[in-house]
Amino acid sequence: MPSVNDQWNAVFATPLPFVLAVIAVATLVWGAMPWRYKGANEKLAELYDLLNKKAEIQNEAAAKVQNELKETIASLRMQIEQAQIDKQGTTLIATHPYANDGSQEVVTTSPRVNGR
Repeated sequence: MPSVNDQWNAVFATPLPFVLAVIAVATLVWGAMPWRYKGANEKLAELYDLLNKKAEIQNEAAAKVQNELKETIASLRMQIEQAQIDKQGTTLIATHPYANDGSQEVVTTSPRVNGR
């Protein structure tokens, strides 16, 4: 096996082939780097696009659920109010249609019994 000193002597004795070999290797490495990073960058761009799409879908789903919840809350409030009215009965103040003096009478309705 040749020693390191023998190898340096061979390089200095024929510098042109050595320089050409170094340039060829450097060119191959230089060409491989953009090719490799192009693929990595494309994959990252695709992942970012998918993340943005996922976020949009989640926002749309959240807005839909929020609207459904608002409707449910409004419906439940109406049911609660109706149940309170049904439970307590209501007191109405009505103006008698034939009274000329503007007198009012209080009419109290009784709670519904068995849905009547």
